[in-house]
Amino acid sequence: MIFDEGRNYVDVYIPKNGIKDGNRHNNLTYMTLKLIDINSDASYDDLLRMMISINRTHCKPPLDDEKIEKMVEWGWDKKINGLVDIEKKKRYVFFDPDCTLSAKQKQSISAGVSAKRKRIRTMKKIRDGIKELYNDEVKITQVKVAKRIGVKVGTINRYWGEFKDDVRIMNGNIKENG
Repeated sequence: MIFDEGRNYVDVYIPKNGIKDGNRHNNLTYMTLKLIDINSDASYDDLLRMMISINRTHCKPPLDDEKIEKMVEWGWDKKINGLVDIEKKKRYVFFDPDCTLSAKQKQSISAGVSAKRKRIRTMKKIRDGIKELYNDEVKITQVKVAKRIGVKVGTINRYWGEFKDDVRIMNGNIKENG
């Protein structure tokens, strides 16, 4: 699925080779908060079971269950007090877990969506720069637009074909009124 406006999401990442000694406490604490955030209906006991399972399955060596329980109590207290605020990532392309596309095909689709979004943002920025120059009654050139919006002239040149007819008319109006 492709979402033009994107969707916020939270991922819970477990390293392929497990969570090593030295990283366990920080990783599991943050994971506890993420699981609380994405499983808002889960009970304390459900969360505790999830975290104990993750600890036993993925931590090398696992932390004591008592430490996991204190971690979950700490996270649960934050939940009760409305203090769980996990930073969400924005994602524009989601693939069904049963999707048979290869990783390379998925990357190609995602890259295409990303490129399209970047192109739209860049064109809007150029359009806004052209409008500002026109409103200031300044002759519109690629160099002036680039300086106005803070991009390289090559970027303006790449998109200039989309704007040159309008710019010609705008510059004619500026010349007439000048």
